[in-house]
Amino acid sequence: MTSQIIYDIITEYSGLNISKKTRKRDYIQYRCIYYKLCVTHTKDVYTEISKLVNKDHATVTYNINKLYDVQIKNKVFFKRLTDIKKTLLIKAETIGYKLAVSDKIININEAIDILELKFLNDTESLKAKIRSLKYELKEKKRDNSLLQNTINDIYKLPKDKIEDLCLNRINPYLKMNTIKA
Repeated sequence: MTSQIIYDIITEYSGLNISKKTRKRDYIQYRCIYYKLCVTHTKDVYTEISKLVNKDHATVTYNINKLYDVQIKNKVFFKRLTDIKKTLLIKAETIGYKLAVSDKIININEAIDILELKFLNDTESLKAKIRSLKYELKEKKRDNSLLQNTINDIYKLPKDKIEDLCLNRINPYLKMNTIKA
């Protein structure tokens, strides 16, 4: 497998010229995929890999060591990566490229990445539900606390004031709310 084949597959899939000098997210993600696939599926050194996209070896190193780990958690990036890998594997079979043991290990790592991504998404969803439930509980406690304080204040009143409160304040309020409901 060569860097040129991987480059061609990515440019065909994306419709972008990933060697263009730009920092737009799509270009960065496709270049990151290019670097990762070249490192794992070719025997090219970083300087050879970087020449096709007009970058230097340090950019390849950064993308492999830092950016890839961040991007793999991005759903769009992950879908692009898996689609391109499928295309790459089909192309590899047509040109007679055999998967090496290291490629099979990478496939296992991909499976781990998929499970990790699913776990992260499930975790975020559960965290959002927990935050929502905590907020609801806090509101209920606040409402309950206000009601309890009001009841305690009513019991502190003298008996004649309680009767007046019930007749002139609470009963009309209850009638007004039952009509609306």
